Amino acid sequence: MNQRPVIAYGWIAILAVTGIAHGVSFRAGHDWGADYAWYWAQAESLIDGSAAQLAEMGSYRLQHTQGVIVGPAMYPWGFPVLLAAGHLLWGADLLATKIYLLCFYLAAFAVFYAVIRQKTATVPAMLILAVIALNPALFEIKEKIRSEPPFLLLFMTSVYLMIRFVEQNRYLGPRHLSLAFLGLCVFCAYWLRTHGIVLLPALFALQLIHRSFNPIPFMVFGLCWMLVQLLPGDTSYLGSGHLDRLFAEPFAVLRQNAIAYGLSPGAYFDAPKWLHLYISLAVWCLALAGAIKRRRDDHAILIVCACYASILVIYPFARVRFIQPILPFIMYFAFQGAAALRFRYPIAGAAAAVCMAALLVKWSAPAPPIEGPYTAEAQAFFEYVSETPEDSVFLFWKPRSIVFYAGRMALLRFRDPGPADYVAIYKGSENRFTKKRNAALLKFTAGRPPIFRNEKFEIYHLK
Repeated sequence: MNQRPVIAYGWIAILAVTGIAHGVSFRAGHDWGADYAWYWAQAESLIDGSAAQLAEMGSYRLQHTQGVIVGPAMYPWGFPVLLAAGHLLWGADLLATKIYLLCFYLAAFAVFYAVIRQKTATVPAMLILAVIALNPALFEIKEKIRSEPPFLLLFMTSVYLMIRFVEQNRYLGPRHLSLAFLGLCVFCAYWLRTHGIVLLPALFALQLIHRSFNPIPFMVFGLCWMLVQLLPGDTSYLGSGHLDRLFAEPFAVLRQNAIAYGLSPGAYFDAPKWLHLYISLAVWCLALAGAIKRRRDDHAILIVCACYASILVIYPFARVRFIQPILPFIMYFAFQGAAALRFRYPIAGAAAAVCMAALLVKWSAPAPPIEGPYTAEAQAFFEYVSETPEDSVFLFWKPRSIVFYAGRMALLRFRDPGPADYVAIYKGSENRFTKKRNAALLKFTAGRPPIFRNEKFEIYHLK
């Protein structure tokens, strides 16, 4: 009996297991991520036509925030557009939205498999896919409503098209239309996350290497960029404090990023912290060996990884999720490095087995609701805030959450209360970061009694 067709479609089984394992294990609620709140606020503003007013609120927040690095006045509109499309179908349903984003993850993994399947045999490609798709870190990441899943899909799609069009000179149809589609994919990646801009210089460098420069993708990107400027609000990071910190503390930023991203492979496998260094060191050494081995065959992947890493090096925030788009390729190169040492299958098989075992452990553990803005205490807090005068201004550790859930302006200030009318305190976390912010905000209350209090929140009137 011929087994090859069964093996060839094994990647579908891996993605099916991934989808089922994560699809049935979502937890109720969402965490306090203010990124999520502002993305969803932008999505709803597209539906109800209040985008211009929301942009004004975002600008006001930035202008009156003191000494803190915060997000931009408005995020790029790509992800809000996707959220708005889902919102029109199922409303503000958390579970439906999480499943929606999980589908983007699965599609991104499928495109990643298509990329590496062109570079290696079926079984190794499936082992690498299993390490990526079944990695235990995704168990927590999938609970976040953020732009990473669709960005990962567009990033992978752009890399796949670069390889096919530029390296292999194979097109999906008419050459000009194929290149226009590539430009559209690159723009959509950028429109989802500004990090996607690195795909443009990567494409340009790849075309120069292969002596096949064509301006069509860049023209399409430029045209799309001009069209979206018609949407309201500053969607750049200028003025949000990110560049300020980079220029003020360049060496601190570089050191922080080198440590964080150097240890990212260990975090990717959700290993205990004492194992992070050893796992990360092994992965990076194997990946370097693999990159050297494949330097003549994987121009597109190497150039994209180098361009993307250049952004991570100078970006003032270091988060493992930021390196997520190129971590699959780092694992691919690590596999190639192991191949040079003649034990690629044991390493890849063991890594896939560890990921599966860790995923099963997480899957079988209790799944309590997530502590965040959807608890009963938080809902009572937001209801009280929404009953204050419409021009009220609050100080809160997650200001964009108050704007989204209660429709009131909120800021984060540490030196003086400025235009704030109220101080709101969240007591539901033992996190050192939260405690530090609360202590700074409580200085403004000057012994005043709270006008609202429950187990996790307090509100003080300043005026």
